[in-house]
Amino acid sequence: MRRYDFPAPLLLLATLACSDAVREAGSGAQAVEGPTLGVIVVVDQLRADLLDRYDDLFTGGFRVLLDGGAVFTNATHDHASTSTAPGHATLATGVHPRTHGISGNSWFERVGDRWRSMYAVADTSVEILADPGLPGRSPANLRADGIADWLATARPDARIVAISRKDRGAIPLAGRAGQDVYWLALEDGVGGFTTSTYYHQALPAWVRGANAALGPGLWGDTVWSFAAADSLRSRARRDDHPGEADGVHTTFPHRAHVEVDMTDRGAWGDWLENAPPPDAAVTTLALEALRARELGVRGTVDMLALSYSSTDGVGHRFGPLSQEQLDNLLELDRELGRLMEALDAEVGEGSWVLALSADHGVLDLPEARMEAELPAGRLGAAELAAADAALAGVGVGDDGVAVAEALRAGGIVADAYPFAELRAPGEVRDSFMPLYRNGWVEDRVLSFPGLAVEVRLPEGTYGEEFGTG
Repeated sequence: MRRYDFPAPLLLLATLACSDAVREAGSGAQAVEGPTLGVIVVVDQLRADLLDRYDDLFTGGFRVLLDGGAVFTNATHDHASTSTAPGHATLATGVHPRTHGISGNSWFERVGDRWRSMYAVADTSVEILADPGLPGRSPANLRADGIADWLATARPDARIVAISRKDRGAIPLAGRAGQDVYWLALEDGVGGFTTSTYYHQALPAWVRGANAALGPGLWGDTVWSFAAADSLRSRARRDDHPGEADGVHTTFPHRAHVEVDMTDRGAWGDWLENAPPPDAAVTTLALEALRARELGVRGTVDMLALSYSSTDGVGHRFGPLSQEQLDNLLELDRELGRLMEALDAEVGEGSWVLALSADHGVLDLPEARMEAELPAGRLGAAELAAADAALAGVGVGDDGVAVAEALRAGGIVADAYPFAELRAPGEVRDSFMPLYRNGWVEDRVLSFPGLAVEVRLPEGTYGEEFGTG
């Protein structure tokens, strides 16, 4: 294992650049020397310490990367308000949200004298193929080019494919140059992989075929059981830990028909988001893409970007150290192994290069931290009432300065950063301020503008069960 302290995506970019350096004399056509397929894998909410914690249990793709890859020990997201959309955009572009513009999964922006909510990958000028009634999706809100755009500029014939369970995972990775960008339409119970008219006017036959094959497995009466040996369950915390899920369905096995009303397609889709099957579906469609799009075998350089989202759903619902997360990571390890075996078979050993990273991490459940005698707690009615009392009669002017002062004086927060302090470099009061500056986009604010405040609760005292990843 080789360890470095610079980001893995830079290594992938350098490798692809080297692959792009050779031309055939006379013909003008570019010949490739080096890898012909760059693969980016993002594991949503994967904490780096989990790879160390379960290192000896991995036998698939994680094993290949940990044993034969370069491990980067100081690659961090140096911006605050980490979540899926800004994390993926940062990985793809190499710049902070302040520059690439994706400040959160959603934000508020001013239109005339009003504020409106905007989803990170929303685009009303296009439609979703699975259901034209759903809001459109595209990279229209992205303000910076990324690795896919750079590759397309260097190689106009490059094929760029991005696949995820989440639209906000796939779309930022493909930038503006992505041609085949697909995500699972689970939230609205539509089912199957879809895309928008930004990319295609109709789903390609190979995607329709994959959807037909995946449908029964995704939408059947799923039973999620702990797949590894029972002796491994002690590596995670106990299965019925307080704070997990809905407080009722906290232990294996998890049966869809018991835990959700399966006549409610939307609720069923929500249940699937917090279980491993969508990750397997992402791998399956990726293998279809390798063959149908002939990735990496056409004498040029192509790109395949995959974002695995189940780690995020499981982590928010059950916690990062839960038995559910352990089982999910072992299943993801097998999926990554399946992907790498296909890459060797379809593209060829030595002809592909893969970089893996995460868009953000997660705190453990507050209940688990308290059990370990670590500072923790949950926000309740009393805390919110105290915040309301502190803000009573406080105006919003001066870019939130008065609000910040009231919150600090009331002991509600450890600190608050008015917009004026985030707008330009200046005094740095603590290590968090540069992160908030890097993550702040002036015309795309995360908090409701009527409050005009971004707050950070005292370190170690905040936790949330489901989160916003």
